[in-house]
Amino acid sequence: MILSKPKTRAITSIALFILICFSIGFYNLKPILNDEAWWLNYLLFFLLVPLGVLLLIRQLVSYKTLTFKGNTVVISHPFTRSRKSLLLGDLNSWSETIIKTANGKYAQINMNFQSYSVGISDQEHTNYKPILTLLNKKYKKKKQS
Repeated sequence: MILSKPKTRAITSIALFILICFSIGFYNLKPILNDEAWWLNYLLFFLLVPLGVLLLIRQLVSYKTLTFKGNTVVISHPFTRSRKSLLLGDLNSWSETIIKTANGKYAQINMNFQSYSVGISDQEHTNYKPILTLLNKKYKKKKQS
């Protein structure tokens, strides 16, 4: 069994950015409510608070865990309480994308099933290498170049 979930480091960095957006945005709410606001207070409040809300919603909805058990993949979205079980035999194709960056490389696996598509990356998810090894070992013919 292989369990892949988002890394704590990735979640922490996004959560910290959301917290900074909310802190600066709501800090600028006090001058707005006291009628002492300048245009910069309005700009920061109406820019950073919606940005923080959108990022928070996106992060909560896109959080997923993948569990590889035998010949099945279970994709679980805890926030929406949805769970999808897919057979690896129904895998139409999969591909690995590697992009070289200044700090190393960014690798991502995209798996396309008949009714669903899912992707994981090495920087954001745990157990990337075992999943890549499994796909290369059992489903090498379905790999797209």
